[in-house]
Amino acid sequence: MNWIFIFIAIVSGAIVSVFYFGGLWLTLRKIAEYKFSYLLILVSFVIRITLLLLVFYLLLQYHWAYLGLALMSFLIVRQVLLLKLGNPKGALYN
Repeated sequence: MNWIFIFIAIVSGAIVSVFYFGGLWLTLRKIAEYKFSYLLILVSFVIRITLLLLVFYLLLQYHWAYLGLALMSFLIVRQVLLLKLGNPKGALYN
């Protein structure tokens, strides 16, 4: 394995995690403000999952280990975001 690809896999997993879970957090903050909240949820999900699957698919084309590294950094950043952001105010849950 090449060190540059290892670095790219870890960083891309972290960036996708920030985008995915940050977008989810923003969606939950804004859900009470919209009349058609189901549309907001659907569009947000489609955009987030499309980017996530695209990045993971591209990493898988090089080697399955890069996908594993990206997934680990994805989950680590998720835990960091949960600690930093917490529950969004105005969300449907407490």
